Amino acid sequence: MTPEPKLAPVEEYLQVMEPLRYLSGMQKDQRDALLRELYDLARRKAFLESWSTAQRDRAPDLRKWRQFVQKAQPRLRAALKELKTAGSLAATLPKQSVVEIYFDGREFSDGIIQAAERLQRSIDLADELDVTVATLIHPSLRKQREKKLVKEELIEHDFSVKPKSSSLDHWFIVKAAERLDKYRDAGGKKITHYDEVISKLFEGALGQRDQSAVSVTAVLRRKGASKAEPKPAADTQNAV
Repeated sequence: MTPEPKLAPVEEYLQVMEPLRYLSGMQKDQRDALLRELYDLARRKAFLESWSTAQRDRAPDLRKWRQFVQKAQPRLRAALKELKTAGSLAATLPKQSVVEIYFDGREFSDGIIQAAERLQRSIDLADELDVTVATLIHPSLRKQREKKLVKEELIEHDFSVKPKSSSLDHWFIVKAAERLDKYRDAGGKKITHYDEVISKLFEGALGQRDQSAVSVTAVLRRKGASKAEPKPAADTQNAV
């Protein structure tokens, strides 16, 4: 289950955002509409942050399963080889003998062959699990072997979930600027000081005080800042 987003209550958010002098020149209905849009955007970022945390939390468990499967595979194959050898020996037994009549010898020899067949199915499943479990680990968290195992992604991943990744912050800054682009003050002029507004948005809506106006400006000046909507697939929230 994805943890609850760390989103500030609306009242606390408005206490930070409403007094901003850069928004004071807007008509009230326009300012309220803008603040709603920015808060909705912050809610989306909070969910994505929580989803990223869930991905990081489950990666070690998935990796333990993959490592278990990896260690089990050669042992299972060695056991299968021995069972097949035993099965080959059983095939050389007489078709009818006193052992079969009085001691269920045929059932014993057939059981060896059936055990080999079941073990082969387990090996096939282990081969599938090795790839599937590696695929369930987020691409940005995979080890080198896991990257080699994955040939096709089960879902689309388009942002890093590493603890120190800034991709979501950058996306949030760009999308907040797009919201600000849509609005004008009462005189029809563009809103100024995006850097200050967005920095306060981080603080008021998400409790993040590490995004200064200077850092926001640096992101907005970057040509490669992502505008694409991050897309964690819904089914990954409950994936095992």
